[in-house]
Amino acid sequence: MYNVLGEICVLILSGIMLFNLCISFSAYDRVHRLFFLCALLVFTSTLTNIISINCIINFGKYPIPLCTFVTTLYFIQMGLIPYTFTLYGYNFASAHHHHKRNIYLFLSFPLVVYTLFVLLNVKTGLLFYYDPVQGYVRGSFKNMTYVMSGIYSLSMVAIALFNRKYLAPRVFLVFVLYPVISVLIISIQFFVTFFVMTGTSSFALLMLIYLTVQSDLIEYEINTNLLTERYLVHVLSKGYNGKFAVISIHNFDAVQESLGVEATGALIFSLSKGLARIFNKGAYHLDTNRFAVLADDMDKIKHAIPVLNEIIEQVKSEHDSRCSVDMHVAALSMPENANSYHMAMDIVNRLLVEVGSKNSAAFVECTDTYVSQLEREKLIADILKRELRLDSEQFQIFFQPIYSVTSGKMIHAEVLSRLLNTEIGDISPAEFVHVAENYGLIESLGMVAFEKSCQFLSENSGSIDALTINFSVSQMKKPTIVDDVLAMIKKYSLPPSRIIIEITESIFIDDFALIRERMIELAKNGITFYLDDFGTGFSNFANIVELPFSVIKFDRQMLLAMEKSTEGSRLLISLIDAFKDNKLKILIEGVESPAQNELVKKSGADYVQGFLFSQPMYKKDFLNLGKDNKKLDKAAQFYASVS
Repeated sequence: MYNVLGEICVLILSGIMLFNLCISFSAYDRVHRLFFLCALLVFTSTLTNIISINCIINFGKYPIPLCTFVTTLYFIQMGLIPYTFTLYGYNFASAHHHHKRNIYLFLSFPLVVYTLFVLLNVKTGLLFYYDPVQGYVRGSFKNMTYVMSGIYSLSMVAIALFNRKYLAPRVFLVFVLYPVISVLIISIQFFVTFFVMTGTSSFALLMLIYLTVQSDLIEYEINTNLLTERYLVHVLSKGYNGKFAVISIHNFDAVQESLGVEATGALIFSLSKGLARIFNKGAYHLDTNRFAVLADDMDKIKHAIPVLNEIIEQVKSEHDSRCSVDMHVAALSMPENANSYHMAMDIVNRLLVEVGSKNSAAFVECTDTYVSQLEREKLIADILKRELRLDSEQFQIFFQPIYSVTSGKMIHAEVLSRLLNTEIGDISPAEFVHVAENYGLIESLGMVAFEKSCQFLSENSGSIDALTINFSVSQMKKPTIVDDVLAMIKKYSLPPSRIIIEITESIFIDDFALIRERMIELAKNGITFYLDDFGTGFSNFANIVELPFSVIKFDRQMLLAMEKSTEGSRLLISLIDAFKDNKLKILIEGVESPAQNELVKKSGADYVQGFLFSQPMYKKDFLNLGKDNKKLDKAAQFYASVS
């Protein structure tokens, strides 16, 4: 007699797990397919075992060939179960293995031998047979299933040890515990034959893996019924080959303010349902206003856009809203454009930012040219990380003189950063500054340029009275900026009056109050400030007079406006007069022709700068300009002649 109550419980529980896996199963991942197969084998082998035990208990009621067939099928499955579990462990742990085919052949060999042995048992009876008188009789090789479990348990441990560096600690522990649990339950079965525990043994391992590993890999958000970003990372890390896109509601804050929280939630849920309907298990919810989708071709993504727009309009209609919902979609091909989750997200995030800033079409697709541009930016970022140091020969500072309009003499010089003679040649300031901003290197760039400037002033005290040095807004937002600047000046024993900090107009749209406080503190310590790029659209007169500026630098665009019309010229002259009435001096930059210089002279500006007088110069040339009085006189004479 046998007690099959445990097997019945395992049958029910494994059936429930199979149902759960069916509704949350992803076809994109081999690991999930193998786990599904493990669960299916546990269910079918338990069912077959219950039927086989019924044949044994009620021997005589069923034909011997039928009983033999059912029991043979059960024994075959008992070899398949440890084999499939081991394959699951190998595929989970060995994502970076390059000899999978050979490993599969090696792992399959014991199964093939065992299966042939079970099939031949119909003739040999070495495993079991049904005697017309005695009924079910165990053969001399009745413990062959235990041998199979032992072989594959040891294989699982070997796989875990070999791939330990790729496994999280708890996953490694689960795979190592696999044989321990298996041996423990099989030992109970071996010594207490009355209780049937073969299904229990398999299901215990199944549950252990599910609770500690597999459940973390299949993740659904209960609010949207879409897969989570963490699962997307897992899918893309396995070498996904297809199309990837991110869908974003660009003006989400405005939409939420207009629709309200409840209606916005309804919108997100409706979009989630639409994405699930179109992309099935290829739809993911990244965060509040962003989704990701995977598709076999780009047309499927493009065709989804009008469907999603219809959903948006329907939700707006239901809530009687006329607000604009700006949905942007950025897509790329994997692995052609990106070969990892992080690279793919980096590209689509940049594309979405560009689409949003240009307010262009809702759909944008990554091109090979764009990928090449990103690769160049990454290379430039690597160069900056390497060269942003005081002793770098590739990251240099150049000097462009600033002249007095009245005397024609050089009064100061502006420090300009240059990146020269790199492995990709000279890199323009516009390009490497943009890269520095995108890669979080702008503060380092500014401080290295500042220290190089201080070092130059310290080593060449008679060459120039002061240098103007560009500081980014992000530099000024740094909590320690005041201490850093003063410490640098002290390090090189410089009078603060020799340092002039230039800040662009973007100060007026980014933490104005905070930066104002730091500027005032630095000004109290003797630092002078210039407002750079005036005329690009962010500043107003009231804000400017609140800050300790001594000079306003008019952007070249202002000079071009003076050239275009008499009215523009009069307006700018009035503006210059207003600043000068408030004891601010004016510097006009970008002067490139004698005609433009004549306009500067008539405008009443105090200082001038531009290619007409001097290109940015390397420090050796600049020192020659400062030390050679004849050259300095010639420069002044040239300025006077064009004035």
